Amino acid sequence: MQEVTAYMCDHCGKVVKHKSSARRHERECKHSLEVRACTTCRHHSIEVHDHYASYNEPEWTETVPCCNSADVANDEEFYFDSSGNPFYIVKHCQYHQPKEAE
Repeated sequence: MQEVTAYMCDHCGKVVKHKSSARRHERECKHSLEVRACTTCRHHSIEVHDHYASYNEPEWTETVPCCNSADVANDEEFYFDSSGNPFYIVKHCQYHQPKEAE
């Protein structure tokens, strides 16, 4: 058996074999505050939508990431669901506001 060295992301815990891969991942990790991604933003939420069965279809549940920032509604770079809610995990968002510590 051989001992190996691995590198773990400080933000999400992802483990990789090469230091260069770890550095590249950490620069764009969606759990890093510096990346300003939806996952670290106070406007981010997950909505659950239940879809009811119709003829020959089973019932199913869908989870949708949503942005609750009022400023996003007028931004064409965001995608919108069928209810008109913006959803899309973006990085380097101009509307990003860090979540408060839990």
